[in-house]
Order: sequence, then C-alpha cells, then structure tokens
Amino acid sequence: MAPKKKKTVKTMDVVAAKSKKKPSSGKAKKPAVSARSSKPAPKPVVIEDDEILLSEALDEASPEEAEELERPMSQISDPEIVSKEEIKKEEPIMKDSDTPKKPFFKNPLKVCSLIIVLATVVSVGFLIFNISRSNFLPAKIFYPSVFALIVLALVILRLTARRKTKAVTHIIIDIFSVILLAASVFGNFKLDDTITFLDKNLNGASYQTIVYDVITGKTSKYNSKESLKDSSIIAPPDFILSEDELINAVRDQLNANLTFNENNDAVTNLPLNDPDGLILLGDAIYTSMTEASADYASATKIVTTLKIEKRIDKDADNGDIAEKPFMLFLSGIDAREDYMPYASRSDVNIAIAVNPKTAQILLLTIPRDYQIHVPGTSGGLNDKMTHTGSLGGVQLSKATAEELLGVKFDDYARVNFAFVVGLVDAIGGITINSDWDTPITCWTNRSCVIQPGDNNVDGECALAFARERMAYDTGDTHRAENQQQVIGKIFEKISKSSTLLGSYSAILDALDGTFETSLTSSDIQSFVRLQLDKTPSWKIHSYTLATTGHDELLTYSYPTQPLYVAYQDPASVAKGKQLIQEILNGN
Repeated sequence: MAPKKKKTVKTMDVVAAKSKKKPSSGKAKKPAVSARSSKPAPKPVVIEDDEILLSEALDEASPEEAEELERPMSQISDPEIVSKEEIKKEEPIMKDSDTPKKPFFKNPLKVCSLIIVLATVVSVGFLIFNISRSNFLPAKIFYPSVFALIVLALVILRLTARRKTKAVTHIIIDIFSVILLAASVFGNFKLDDTITFLDKNLNGASYQTIVYDVITGKTSKYNSKESLKDSSIIAPPDFILSEDELINAVRDQLNANLTFNENNDAVTNLPLNDPDGLILLGDAIYTSMTEASADYASATKIVTTLKIEKRIDKDADNGDIAEKPFMLFLSGIDAREDYMPYASRSDVNIAIAVNPKTAQILLLTIPRDYQIHVPGTSGGLNDKMTHTGSLGGVQLSKATAEELLGVKFDDYARVNFAFVVGLVDAIGGITINSDWDTPITCWTNRSCVIQPGDNNVDGECALAFARERMAYDTGDTHRAENQQQVIGKIFEKISKSSTLLGSYSAILDALDGTFETSLTSSDIQSFVRLQLDKTPSWKIHSYTLATTGHDELLTYSYPTQPLYVAYQDPASVAKGKQLIQEILNGN
C-alpha cells in the first residue's frame, strides 16, 4: 500500500523545536520546562514541506516553542533554525561530470568492446580488399557496398570510443560487431579460396606430362629401358611435339635413335611384321588400339615409357567475352584420373556459340564416331572425331572442329569424367528426363537404371546417362542429346544463387584439377559481373549433327582394325553452320 501523503505546512519550511536563548548577565539560564510536559526541549528538528501539519507541531511544542512557530520566519534569529532553501544553498550540487569515473582502459567492458570492434574493422577492411581483388561485382553494386561497409565500420568505432556510451549500447554494439566480424571472416575465406582457385586453374602457363610408349613384338628381345641403348625406334607424325623435341627426348632418356615415317599404317604394323621392331606411340593411342583389338594387344608389349614435360601457354586474349559473341569448344575426355592427361579420347565434342547481348547459347554436338579429316594428315584415311583427342589432345580436336564447321574458336575447355561426377554431386544431383518407354540399364554403369520420365540422379548415374548409346536405335545421336540435357540441367541448377551459396566450397573442390581451359580469370569475372549486373535469362538451343549411316572402316589412327564410323550428313553440317552464325549475329 502506498504511504499516505501529508499536507503541506504553509507558514514556514523549517523550525528548530528548541527554546530560544535570551541574553543574560553572564550566567546561563536553565531552559524553561513546559507546564504541560516535563520532557526536555527537543533537539532541533527539520520540518520539510508536506511532512507535518502545523497544528501537530503546535500541540507538541512548549509555549515558547509555540510562540516561535507562529512568528514569521523573517523574525527568527536562532542560528539553529535554518530554512530548507538555505540548506539547499549550502549543499554542494553534484553534476554528472563531477562523478568520478574509471579511465577508459581500466573499464573491462569498454576494453572488450574496443577489441571486438577493432577486429571487425580490420576484417571488413580485408573484405573490401578481397572484393576489389576478386573483381566480381559490377560498379553499381561494388561502390555502394564498399561505401556502406566503410560508414558502418566508422560508426561502430566512434560509438565504442565515446566515454559517455552506455553499457547497454556497448552490449548491442558488441553483438552486432561479432555478427559482422563472423560474416566478414567467412566472406574473406570464400573470396580467398575463389581467387586461389582461379589463379591455379585459369591463369598463366601450365606444364603437362605427355606420355609415350615404346612398343615391340610380344617375343622381342627388348625387355627393359636399358636394352634400348643404341637401338632404332620409328614414330609416325606427331601432333603434340615437334620432331626435334621427340628426337632429343629419346636420345636423352633412352640412349636410342628416333626416326619418323609418314606412313602411319606401316609404323603401327611393324611389331606385327617384325617381333623386334620398335615403334613410339602416344600412350592414349596405344591404349585405344589394344582396347579395340584383342589381337593387337596379344601380339605387342610395352618396353618402357617416355615422359616429357610440355609448357602449355594460354591463347591470346580475345577481348571481353561479356561484351561480344564468342565461340567455345568443349571436349569431354575419356579419363577418370584426378589429373588431366594431355592426350585422351574425346568422347564429348560440343561447339558452343554464346551471344551475351541476346542471352542466347547454342550447343552443337559433333558425334564421337563422326567421320572427319584430321588436319595435317594425308594418305587417304579419315578418322573418328573421338580419336583426335588421343592423337593430339584438345588442340587437335579443336582444329578438327574448326575445319568441319568453318569457324574459329575463341577459347576451349576440356573436362574429364571426374568433373561431371564431382560437380553433379556437389550441387546435390540433377533431374534428367528419359524419353524412352522402358527402363534403361546404362551400359557403362549397370547399377544405374533410368526409368521413363523424370529421374533424380547423382554424379555417377548422370555420367552413365550422358554416355549411354547402346539402348537407343539412333545410338550416338541420342547419346549426344543426353549429353546436352545433362549440361543444360547442370547449368540450370548451378546458376541459382541458393545452389552457389550452399555448395560453394564443394563446387570448387569438385572442379579443382578436373578441367583445362584457355579461359582466364578475367573472362570468368567479366561473365559473373554480366550476370549480376543485367541478370539475363539465358535461352539454350541444342543441335546435333546428323549422319547418313555407318560402316566398319579403317581409320588413320587404326589402320589395321576396322572400326564403327558414322558418315557425315552434308545438309546437317550446313545447317549447323547456319545456326552458329544466327547466334553470333544475334538473329
């Protein structure tokens, strides 16, 4: 219950309830005792406004005291009777500034806040530096973002350094600073990983190991590297290294002599005709030959291998790919290694036309078994598109596609099987659609069964679906359509911001070391800025070159073993050329 409020004493503020002293001749006079009470005079009492009624004071006072109470304050001269106003005047007035405070650096709360804020400011500074270094953000996003971060950091620092900032404000600032610190540290790590990834995989020259096999007859006397000293080895024309490079490597590593024969058929058949005959073939070529022909595998053997380091320089910069149309050659090689061999069969060959102004992309697939002429060869034998990767790596595959389609590729990219498997798994799988009426058990992976309609698949089954041709009447043509579908589904899912944010680190880990490209980090940065700046909705077109049939034919790389070869359809090739020009011209 609230205390009862007392009425105000109107006549005086303060009265000392003590008898008034009178002047005497020098002797002290005893204080008068009230007739109504024998109690001694009370000690000085301070009566404040709103505390004691005047009538109560008169009842309790002696006659002398009552007389004093009724007198005006101006006539009271007793030094022990002091008004409330005089008391207030005598009391010192304490200001906030007069309150003693601890020095700033002896206040644990403020010191802790300052440390957190300074760490946040430093981390935000590094974040701004890394954002600038990554060069991903367009100007309309970059400059406002940097300005906002700088202003935010300065405001937090100013509030923390102020002496008058309240404890509650410090706590709020600390919580916000910790959140900002965590976000900036996370951003710094992600940006640093991205920059490191780009520098490692996209920038500057690289070195690759090119492997050659020294091959002879199964019963040959040559059984080791040492046995090859001063021997003579024959090689067909090479599409990777010059004759002088190969001659010097054979001499330095094997102490043997190397000569060349333009007749590829004669070279590959030498171990069959002469058990002690020695030939030099690329490892990818010999592997393919033994897989295609059991007879060749049983009649030959590898004496030793020759490994040569080759410097791979980037192609000249073709300008900003986000500003003008460009052509990209994509090669998917038949390899599962965690590195990129220089030469390997090119099972996927796609010419990609990109027009950033119209946001259109064309995926034009050249079937792996398509009959083509290998640039730089003669003798009348053609080959299959897939073999160009074994003969001369991605450069020969690209040159072959250029000759076929009549275009010049600005850049290339080469990926292996691990690229597809890792990327699909990193983004949580993809949904593919089978247009077949019955379930398909993939030939290259029997554990993958594709049902009619939509299928959610992981990386292994996505790869198996992209490689499947045995289940279809149209064989290689349908396989090309599957490949285009897988590429489109990956692009569709990876372009979503939720996928990138949630799987960013997994995507980088999956891609690391599984691809080779002439694109630079500047190209990638430019393309990302385009996506963030204009957010185009890309339209993807697909087309596969048709065939007019197939046959078992001898090829340049397999002059002794007839292989399945699909004949070109000139009308389809012409249409493919037309579609490329329509995309590049913005039609």
